[in-house]
Amino acid sequence: MIKLSVICIVLLLLSLIDYSSNLFLYALLYIITTIINIFLILYLISILQFAKESFAIQTPFSIFLGLEIIGFLSQMFFSHSTGTLTEGIGILNFVIIIYVLIATFRVQSKKLAEAFGIFGIALLLNIILKFGLTFIIVIPGKPFQSRFIGIINLIPLLAILHIIYQTGKVLKNAETDNPGHQITNNT
Repeated sequence: MIKLSVICIVLLLLSLIDYSSNLFLYALLYIITTIINIFLILYLISILQFAKESFAIQTPFSIFLGLEIIGFLSQMFFSHSTGTLTEGIGILNFVIIIYVLIATFRVQSKKLAEAFGIFGIALLLNIILKFGLTFIIVIPGKPFQSRFIGIINLIPLLAILHIIYQTGKVLKNAETDNPGHQITNNT
């Protein structure tokens, strides 16, 4: 999964290159990056399930995953003339991210709680920076500066990488200390 995260980061950086002459390549990078991001969120849910976290903590992540899938499908199959759908998904996304933020601080596994807390803050910071920088960086007629807002998407990806790394450390320590041991809420 670390390799998948790194690939997503590389693809995200590649999307900053000007592909205005090759729209197919730009769309392909968007599709691949979004699908990898969806799989990473699914992996986070799997980590929560493996750590035996309650459904109250897993639910916001599942809703967030569903919203990411709906957002991806709406970008792929609906035209940009349906602005209210895109705006509605954006507002709903912000509300769900607040819900995920609250859930990340309720993770019971002591060794994973800090990493999930960082992820929640990274998601919130991602939304706030995108919203704030849109008014500062976006210059009409100059899309070059606007593309760099996409770099902000690296913040949650790096937080996911940290969660994957922490989970690997916890599993490695648990296996060496007690073979067959699983992550539980009290470890």
